[in-house]
Amino acid sequence: MEWIAPVRLNFGVGFGIGISVILAKSIGGGDRSRAKMITSYTVWLVLVLGLLLAKDGAAPELRASPSQVLMVTFDADSQKQALRAATRLRAEGLQVEWYPSAERLARQLKYADRLGIPLAVILGPDEIREDALTLKDLRSGQQERLPASEAGGRIRQLLMRED
Repeated sequence: MEWIAPVRLNFGVGFGIGISVILAKSIGGGDRSRAKMITSYTVWLVLVLGLLLAKDGAAPELRASPSQVLMVTFDADSQKQALRAATRLRAEGLQVEWYPSAERLARQLKYADRLGIPLAVILGPDEIREDALTLKDLRSGQQERLPASEAGGRIRQLLMRED
């Protein structure tokens, strides 16, 4: 009995190349040559298509992350509220990534910057008490505190300046 599970690894190199790795397991002594062959053909095909698209100028411009906003986790106590706020922003049609662990704020903001996420939402104890949030524009470094109910609209305004 044999199973093959596709795993997709994506990384950006100019136009972006995706490599599919096929993991295979044999029960009863089969070999993995079929999995190696599938992997080789997949890598070759993706690489050739990527190069052809880049040559013709038709390759799409890819960002490291499609997220528009990073919802940081200030501390363990605010973790649930941060997840709820991220869910509300997603319901408003925004692409929000939630940083699930309560690490240093600087580390979370560096993560967002590295992925090209332009905005971060900070929801600490003061913001929770006031039903507000702090919105930080990672491109300019400016931040502002605003009522949580106005967050979606303000985020859209800031994202319009991105283009």
